[in-house]
Amino acid sequence: MIYKIPFNSKKLINRWAMYDWANSAFALVITSAIFPTFFTNVSHKVAGVAKDAKVAYVNIFGINVESNALYSYALALAFLVMMVLSPLLSGIADAEGLKKRMMKIFCYIGAIASFALMFFDSNYYWVGIVGIIVGMIGFNGSIIYYNSFLPLITTEENYDRVSARGYAFGYLGSVILLIVNLMMISKPDWFGLDHFENPKALACQISFAMVALWWVGFAQLTFNALPIEPKGQDEGANYFKAGLGKLKIAFNSIQHLPNARRFLMGFFFCAMALQTIMYIATLFAKDVIHLEDSETIIMVLLLQFVGTIGAILFSKLSNVIGNIKAICLTVIIWIGVCICAYLVEQKTPFFIVAACVGLVMGALQSLNRSTFSKLIPIQEDELSSYYSFLDVTEKAAITIGTLSTGLIISLTGSLRNAILIYSICFLVALYFYARVKINHKPKLE
Repeated sequence: MIYKIPFNSKKLINRWAMYDWANSAFALVITSAIFPTFFTNVSHKVAGVAKDAKVAYVNIFGINVESNALYSYALALAFLVMMVLSPLLSGIADAEGLKKRMMKIFCYIGAIASFALMFFDSNYYWVGIVGIIVGMIGFNGSIIYYNSFLPLITTEENYDRVSARGYAFGYLGSVILLIVNLMMISKPDWFGLDHFENPKALACQISFAMVALWWVGFAQLTFNALPIEPKGQDEGANYFKAGLGKLKIAFNSIQHLPNARRFLMGFFFCAMALQTIMYIATLFAKDVIHLEDSETIIMVLLLQFVGTIGAILFSKLSNVIGNIKAICLTVIIWIGVCICAYLVEQKTPFFIVAACVGLVMGALQSLNRSTFSKLIPIQEDELSSYYSFLDVTEKAAITIGTLSTGLIISLTGSLRNAILIYSICFLVALYFYARVKINHKPKLE
């Protein structure tokens, strides 16, 4: 491993965390704040119903599908693709020493898809569907390699702090871009857009293009700083064979790491609920609580602001009570959040629930990433394969979660009923998490 910037240095850690700053713009602007609302508005226009109509059906391949259900199905397809590809791709990266290159490829795929969303409107409805699917694949594909660099930039005692720093960078950077985008949408005349037929819609479309430029631009700081990997020993070998071979080695290793195995079980049920909630939160706020577009944006900003505090707070708390107890505490809070969200009817109580979501949203994600790093052996040529198990577990969970959400919407016409299912998922996750013990520098049994 060749380091341009010294291992475990503040500069290297900050450059690594800058990728969170770069790609979190996609997670916030496109998947959370602006695109879901824009997608709903375009869907209503395609369906020929009023903007404030409760249900909008669009015709896809001759089938009428409720627009929110269609959005959930699109996300499910994206995660299904990644669930199939991620183990193989990470194994290939390990075998050939291509972690950084693979991270770049998926980054650019996601950015191109984000830019393409600029052309999404009622005349090109398919662009929105394809764009969000490909964008999610690019976003999540790059995360596999980004996470796998954590043990290669710092030492174990810093995992919690460094992981939390990444999420904090992500929240801060994405909020900055979102604020600029919101200014464009609310005050299009400030940007010379008021001369166009639909200035607010155009501002949304330009926002998607800005995400692409932001993502690629700031990612260069990370790419230029990450260590250069030596070529693997399997150069010239069949990529599929090499990837599957590495994946098999990692799978066999995890079978002899009981704590990592229990953690992955808890993580599966946790991700099924947590990640799905994050992707459909805006739709829930708009269609169930009936927040206005401006109120929905305020909710998203609240989540980001409180999320930054939560990630840092629980990182410090984990140093006092330990990772597992900190994770269990966040899961317990999530269970309470789900129950309250199911019962809440008014906007003010919903904002209180949203604040609680923000407190544990980034905290649980950050702790999951750093805790898994403590449960696996640090073997450079197999790190991506280990992280692919974490990733494929997450993708399988989100695929099931988003698909189930789409089915629930199709059958009941409401997102509210899905919330109780999420609380059960968190309860099962709590059972598995509570049985995990962290033994530093784990050894295969």
